[in-house]
Amino acid sequence: MIGPATTKIFKWILKSNQIRNCPVTTKDVEIAEDIWGPDLSYLKGKTTRSTPKPVVYDNIDVPKEIYEKHKDIELCMDTIYINGSAFLTTIGYPICYRECRYVKDTSHTEYFKIIDKSVHQYNTAGFRIKVIECDGEYKQMMDKVKDDMDVTMNYSNAQDHVPRAERNN
Repeated sequence: MIGPATTKIFKWILKSNQIRNCPVTTKDVEIAEDIWGPDLSYLKGKTTRSTPKPVVYDNIDVPKEIYEKHKDIELCMDTIYINGSAFLTTIGYPICYRECRYVKDTSHTEYFKIIDKSVHQYNTAGFRIKVIECDGEYKQMMDKVKDDMDVTMNYSNAQDHVPRAERNN
């Protein structure tokens, strides 16, 4: 970028023949100014930062009527694979809170940890998981969940899926 002051200096140097055998002419300087426009580097670092807008927190408390009416949650879960990585997806009905958690390995203990975190999150929010709906493939590992977390298990039939979990995916 060539500014007005720079252009004047270049033209003076070229006209007064200060640089001998220079291939750049005054016409070249004028063409460069037409192409790239005036030099604005003199503004760099001179402008002041404007004050950003303050962050407004508009969180509201969940009305107690919702807690009373929808206290018992039915958790629907399924595993999805994205680029070979497993993720456990859950959706709580009727409040439709969705979660997607990464599964390091598909062992029973890993699934138990993830489900325990999900149930704990619902419990701290004031809800209670009463039923977990899942595919029949989880039947062996969910026995421990059923015993330790005091929930009722509802498995889908063979070759079927849990519709809410599938729509959530």
